[in-house]
Amino acid sequence: MNKVLLFTAAGGALIWLGRMLNAKQMSDNSIVRILRPRISKTNWYGITIILDVAVDNPTNKSVIITAPVITLMSAGEHLASTAPTRNSFKIESLSQSVLNSVEILIPWASLLRYSSGVLKNFQQLPSSQRTLKNLSIPLEYKYTTYVNGVLYESAPERIV
Repeated sequence: MNKVLLFTAAGGALIWLGRMLNAKQMSDNSIVRILRPRISKTNWYGITIILDVAVDNPTNKSVIITAPVITLMSAGEHLASTAPTRNSFKIESLSQSVLNSVEILIPWASLLRYSSGVLKNFQQLPSSQRTLKNLSIPLEYKYTTYVNGVLYESAPERIV
């Protein structure tokens, strides 16, 4: 009885380790990209941005990922994020899949809090460097997803 239990536990550990290594390989090699970020609408609540999400799988194994939770930031400050969902997608090996578009509402309060810092920095620039290009608000994103049941969180990447 003890040998059967030992072999079952060892087999389960090997299967779990294999899944972890596959997910680690996928997370290290995969690329979740934001395509075509655009402003959808503005209203009293804030600005709604639509993002297309693409996932590259350069590995030789197909994987199942959950819909990524995308967080928008500006200079490291949280602006808004998508709501988590239970949707999952199978990403075939050596392919790129475009997931559904996601909408993110950035509240005016978040933008106003950040804009005061932008204006302050803008005023500190010499008059020759006070251009619209230097006034732009940098946007970054990071995502969190499950790859074959293993949590993966990306490093922040710049959009604008």
